[in-house]
Amino acid sequence: MSHDTHCSKKSITRVWAKYPSLSSQIVVHCVFKVSDSYKKDRKLAGDEITRRVFRPLGAIAYDDRILTFKQEDSTVSIMTVEGRERVPYVLDPGQREMMPFRKGESDLCLVKGKWFSECDL
Repeated sequence: MSHDTHCSKKSITRVWAKYPSLSSQIVVHCVFKVSDSYKKDRKLAGDEITRRVFRPLGAIAYDDRILTFKQEDSTVSIMTVEGRERVPYVLDPGQREMMPFRKGESDLCLVKGKWFSECDL
């Protein structure tokens, strides 16, 4: 087991202890976001580590296990800290035609008080 894997498992366990209602997939995405940010620092600065600060409503990557688009009724099913929620979404006609070709992860971002999902089409 590598050092990074061991640290990640310890981090995941600590997060679950503090927030038991979070899904495992969300916890893993959050821990890896933090881990990746420190790996980038280490590559740039060697052994010197910069203390990172993360915004409480900062974006994480959502995969199809956490966020699923339901085209038939224009809703998105998203895992939250309070369980799964279905939320309506709006697309222009060109975006709607491209949705079946969506690939990879989506980001959920808060911009000027409004939530947006960014995904690759």
